[in-house]
Amino acid sequence: MNRKQASLRCNAQISRRAFTRHAITGTTAVALAGNAMLRGPSALAQETVDEQADDRDVSLAGRVFKSLKIGMVKVEGTLADRFKAVREAGFEAIEMDSPGMNVEETLAAIRESGLPVDGTVCSTHWQDTHTNPDAEIRRKALDDQ
Repeated sequence: MNRKQASLRCNAQISRRAFTRHAITGTTAVALAGNAMLRGPSALAQETVDEQADDRDVSLAGRVFKSLKIGMVKVEGTLADRFKAVREAGFEAIEMDSPGMNVEETLAAIRESGLPVDGTVCSTHWQDTHTNPDAEIRRKALDDQ
């Protein structure tokens, strides 16, 4: 590419929508990378585990963990065994599935494995939507949250 072609390419117009999207994406990436480099995600995961083990109120706000959903863990055994396998595989947290999650069993697995739960996903929202015209299905969607 010669100098004139490069100049024309640099002067190309960009839509406001594209500019905003790129600006937000870049700003978010820099903020997340900076936070991870300054604080270290592994240290944060261990700090959260220590707090959860003491049954204190734990906020995960602003934290980013290398995590996966419990349904992806194809390990035989108890929930604690599955949590331990996830931790040994190098993950820093796990997401649980709802409805149907046993909260006491999950808290015990957190204590035993040292792996925090960083979120819970409502898997039934694909079938039972909040926008369904049927009032009974909307009610079920609210109950499953």
